[in-house]
Amino acid sequence: MRNQLRWAVAAVLALSSWTATAGVAEARPTTRLTAHVSPSTAYVGTVVTLTGTVRPRADVTLERLVRKTCKVVAHQHPDQAGGYAFRVRAPRTAGVSAWRVVSGKAHTGRLSVRATKVAYHVSLVAPPELDAGTPLAVSGAVRPKATGSVLVQQLAGAGWVTVAKATLTAQSTYAAAVPSAAGSYRLRAVKPFSRTVATGAAASVTATVHPALTITTTSLPRGSVLHPYSAVLAGAGGKPPYTWSYDGSSSAGGVVIAPTGVLSGTPNLQGQLYVTLVLTDALGVHASETLPLTITPPYGPVVAWGDNLTGALGDGTTTDRSSVVAVQGIATATAVASGGATSFALLADGTVRAWGLNDVGQLGDGSTVSQRPTPGPVPGLSDVVAIAASGENGYAVKQDGTVWAWGSNYFGELGDGTTTDRHVPGQVSGLSNVLAVAASNFDAYALTGDGVLWAWGRNASGELGNGTFAASVVPVKVLGLPAIKAVGSSSSDTGFAVAQDGTVWTWGNNGEGELGTTSTAAATTLPAQVPGLSGIRAVAGGFTNGYALSTSGVVSAWGTNYFGQLGHGGGAAGSSTPTVVANLPDAAAISAGRGDAYALLRDGTVAVWGSDVNGQLGDGGPVGGSSSSPVLVAGLSGVTAISAGESSALALRAVISG
Repeated sequence: MRNQLRWAVAAVLALSSWTATAGVAEARPTTRLTAHVSPSTAYVGTVVTLTGTVRPRADVTLERLVRKTCKVVAHQHPDQAGGYAFRVRAPRTAGVSAWRVVSGKAHTGRLSVRATKVAYHVSLVAPPELDAGTPLAVSGAVRPKATGSVLVQQLAGAGWVTVAKATLTAQSTYAAAVPSAAGSYRLRAVKPFSRTVATGAAASVTATVHPALTITTTSLPRGSVLHPYSAVLAGAGGKPPYTWSYDGSSSAGGVVIAPTGVLSGTPNLQGQLYVTLVLTDALGVHASETLPLTITPPYGPVVAWGDNLTGALGDGTTTDRSSVVAVQGIATATAVASGGATSFALLADGTVRAWGLNDVGQLGDGSTVSQRPTPGPVPGLSDVVAIAASGENGYAVKQDGTVWAWGSNYFGELGDGTTTDRHVPGQVSGLSNVLAVAASNFDAYALTGDGVLWAWGRNASGELGNGTFAASVVPVKVLGLPAIKAVGSSSSDTGFAVAQDGTVWTWGNNGEGELGTTSTAAATTLPAQVPGLSGIRAVAGGFTNGYALSTSGVVSAWGTNYFGQLGHGGGAAGSSTPTVVANLPDAAAISAGRGDAYALLRDGTVAVWGSDVNGQLGDGGPVGGSSSSPVLVAGLSGVTAISAGESSALALRAVISG
């Protein structure tokens, strides 16, 4: 080569860390050559590089001394430990008659490199602190590049235990074992085939134990459809900061969760929702909790019409009304219940208001004043999610799934194990996880979350459905039913239930064909399926009638028809099997009174058919008479819930938040 001459001797090494030094050689005066070797000490397999210049211009040969013989080489890999000598010499050129060995300052005629045993350098990095039981990852950089694998070991007592193995690369991340207890841990990297510790390969990590991560929020406040909702969640333990999320869902009926733990949004579904909250701490530890989220219908004022002899309309008078009137003092109701001549409203804050007849303490305020024509609170009730009423009783389901009752208890209809009247709410014995209640004159029913139906009270017609006619002062299971999703009852001792498969089941009194099964038995003590009904989602019982609402909005009716309460527009003959109510293609809810029936339509209006003795049709006209076909209640819209009394009705009108 001319002017610039470079020689290279190359090799391969798995792990490396080397520092270059240089040796210098000079040619005899006739040929001047300067050479540098790097490194002067190398690991076996290391690349050895020589560089130099020659003057005057001439070709130069690089040789390696092998024992006593010099061999010409282009590249050389030191393949074992020991000393190696290299030399360069100038060939014959002008003024030079023979090959000449170039003299070096350090080694006459030679440039030396010494090969040593393999040594690897791995930088091992681990987090200085982690929680016991959490994953540990260590990273390492390897020099020089090579093939193979590296072991990550953990000091356990007096010995080292391999906790990870990874393919060797210039930069690797190794997932090591999980420290199971608090303490300090020492890690190292080992080259498997050499069984030696790589230089720079040790690292320390300290494992700490934090308190168990838990979600301390045990209940969620109720919300209302179409009204803003907000709740703040809380957690403890672990290592903050925390991150919150839903398990498998980004929302629950329109309520979303922020990573900071705030539930907010505008609910778009009503009912008992169940949301699984996930709490994650800074170490990646998770805790989860499934909590019920009660979303009530849109709240608003209550209106009423019909019989008002006992003040059941709540307008401050005892005058019957054939047009709707506002119930006084209620602006945030989420549900209504009318039983006989007493009325109830559930408010958005979970409390209950009552008005009307109170001869046996059914207002629940501790008194037996005969009647109250305006709403008043039922003391001692909070966190209520559902209500029901009979002629002489009130019932409430709390958010914790317990049932509370008050009023008459002559036949054990309070379900507390006694027959003593109670003028304030008391807990029904032995019930939990209750979703809904229904009541007749002397009996009550509770539906639990597992689809089981319970009953208690008089049982004169077998309406407890347990195969007997014996009364029970505590809840007993209704026998022979599939899993149930809805319940209803009539004031004439008949029970109604909707199975989760959409079929309808009835039991109890059948004096007017109200079982709907074509049976001619006066009463049955065990449930039987009503033929011809499927896809049903709700049932209701009138005095001597049964009603079923399908998922498509069609209403069917059976039983007596003295006032046209079957609603088919025909004659007065009754039916012991279901018949379709005419002109109700889009019903959303149903309720029934003594001789009248009501349907809430999906457009928020209410249709009524049957008796109009006390103005139940709500058409604003003269009272009396009846209608065998549904008619709309005049001037009523925006309704979200209805409930029929003995000869009156309540309707809840929604107020939508802006």
